[in-house]
Amino acid sequence: MCNPPLLAAASAGMSILGASQQHQAQKVKEQVNRRNALAAQNDELRQINIQAAQEDTAAAEQKLQTDLEVMQQTSRAEVAGGESGVSLNNNAVIQDMERQGLVANTGVDRNLDTTMQGLQEERLGSKSRAQSRINSVSKPSSTATGLKIGQAVVGGMSDSTLFD
Repeated sequence: MCNPPLLAAASAGMSILGASQQHQAQKVKEQVNRRNALAAQNDELRQINIQAAQEDTAAAEQKLQTDLEVMQQTSRAEVAGGESGVSLNNNAVIQDMERQGLVANTGVDRNLDTTMQGLQEERLGSKSRAQSRINSVSKPSSTATGLKIGQAVVGGMSDSTLFD
């Protein structure tokens, strides 16, 4: 009827197949997770880079606007000074306007630098988050799979001897 050694061998074979399939499934799961984590990181970095470019453009536009305002004010001051005949006092006023423009532009540069440092920290955070996502799914262990297969073989052999 029943061949006990054959049943033990079949049981061991199914255990071996199951361990092998489990190993392969874990491998696929780890690879898909890694690919998704890196894709998410690339999306985050692209968004950060877009924000950095926007901040840089906004700062340049703000500095240009300040420079234009200073030029307009100094031109009006020069015309007013020429009409009034007061040049020494007018030069001081013009220099003060230029100084204010430089101070404003320095503030813009400082704010841009601070923003860019913050964005660099976000880039590092993105890298850390991606690595954490990758680490959340372990790679399959060939050693563990080998041990499961070995256990199935030994179990099958010992089961077959029980029926002798």
